Amino acid sequence: MTPNSRVRELRKNLKLSQTSFGEKLGVSKDVIVNIELERVELKEFMLKLICKTYNVNPLWLTEGKGDMFFEVADEFLDDLAIEYELTDIEKKIVSNFVKLPPAERAQVIETIKKLFT
Repeated sequence: MTPNSRVRELRKNLKLSQTSFGEKLGVSKDVIVNIELERVELKEFMLKLICKTYNVNPLWLTEGKGDMFFEVADEFLDDLAIEYELTDIEKKIVSNFVKLPPAERAQVIETIKKLFT
């Protein structure tokens, strides 16, 4: 399996259309189609963007090794929960927040700011 075919596998795993997958990356459906059909090489910039946007393990994307997604280290979250006396739901909120792509985190922050003004 090639990195290009793993992009398709990732997109299907996320249950996203080629259009939706590309929109989050700032590219058109045609770019995703060309990557998936191996008409173009998966460039380093796009590889990094996919990994950052979708929390993907770059070793999985490039070589097929390891898990598809990075998980926030449980140990780190446990330490954070103890230090700040987080409830289970608060811990889950933090975990889910850090897994969001940067643009979505910014939207969450803006929504929270509105609640406090």
